[in-house]
Amino acid sequence: LAAALERHIPISRQYAAPSTLTLHPNGTVAWPVHNFEGEAFAKLDLLDATVHSVNTVYAQLMLDVGPEYAVSVAQRLGVTTKLDGYACAVLGCNAISPVDVASAYATFAADGMHHDPQYVTKIVDRNQHLVYEAHTTAKRAIAASIARVVNHTLEQVVTRGTGVHARIGRPVAGKTGTTDDYRDAWFAGSTPELTSVVWVGSGATPTAMLPPRTRIKVTGGTWPTDIWARYTSSIMATVPIRDFPQPSTNDAAGVLAPTSLPSVLGMPRLDAVNVLSTAGYSVHEEPVIDTNYPPGTITGQSPDPRTAMRAGSLVTITVAHAEHDAVVVPMLLGLPLDELQLRADRAGITLLVTKEAEPAPGSANRSHRSWKQSIASGILVVRDSTIEVTINPG
Repeated sequence: LAAALERHIPISRQYAAPSTLTLHPNGTVAWPVHNFEGEAFAKLDLLDATVHSVNTVYAQLMLDVGPEYAVSVAQRLGVTTKLDGYACAVLGCNAISPVDVASAYATFAADGMHHDPQYVTKIVDRNQHLVYEAHTTAKRAIAASIARVVNHTLEQVVTRGTGVHARIGRPVAGKTGTTDDYRDAWFAGSTPELTSVVWVGSGATPTAMLPPRTRIKVTGGTWPTDIWARYTSSIMATVPIRDFPQPSTNDAAGVLAPTSLPSVLGMPRLDAVNVLSTAGYSVHEEPVIDTNYPPGTITGQSPDPRTAMRAGSLVTITVAHAEHDAVVVPMLLGLPLDELQLRADRAGITLLVTKEAEPAPGSANRSHRSWKQSIASGILVVRDSTIEVTINPG
């Protein structure tokens, strides 16, 4: 995408997006390309092709940009691994390390400026005297205008695309990745302050991450985004929220939303509800224990601020509560209904019970008993929070 923008291919350029496509990169060699799980679309612009991770669009774009040129841009951004300039490079036929991916995505987040990775940033002695500090020189890798269009696109991957599980109530730009055989799953995500990359796989003996070996089909939008969100929301909890710089209307012509969701982050609850209701949105509140903010403060909203939203759409806000409002979620697995209700009453939580058969291989010991709970035991929640529990019908 960055290479295309450098070659003056606009983000609004549209391509056919069938489920499968056969291209001929060298004029004669057939290159079959297919979308994840056979998804098919009508024509898509580059924004929506990125948001939905559409391989058949990006394969065509790679040929328009030129594989060698795209590879050179990747290396300029911070990829140090030697990349072969094949057309399939756009879909991941070159092996690459997580630190290289992080280095490149950090360049987008830094408005197009690249810093070489430093494994040791500072050393102090036992008296806290500085012994060593790394100094890096920032280099302009791509124009700020291009980095901003890329970030704007990657933000929408998180707000409405394959990376929605990476929402953490602050601006996030990211991209998921999944190999055809489910052996590798990736998420590269950035806030304006921090870029982190998560790779999930089995290393030297690659194994398909599919049931029954794993609980779910592991894609970039499942475990990697969940891991990234937990880590990043924790480490950024005390960092003030700020936005990525916005691209200009000319740079992102045809894809910038004419209206966007207002930010209510940091507002008192009543003010936030008033702002959103006045703008025509429906509001759902979720309480959360958060001692970093005064009680009643909005600590998160979903979708993220500036997401294009129609009037009447639902907006979820998280509201900080004090620690004395907290209760601990009890263990609710393997129990019959009467015991579940007793534990819930003692803990001060509300149960929402559904009946659904446990997936194979299951366990005969859990007949008529609970096998799934929506929030893990030991987690702090606000008193009277609703916990969903699933029971085997028999």
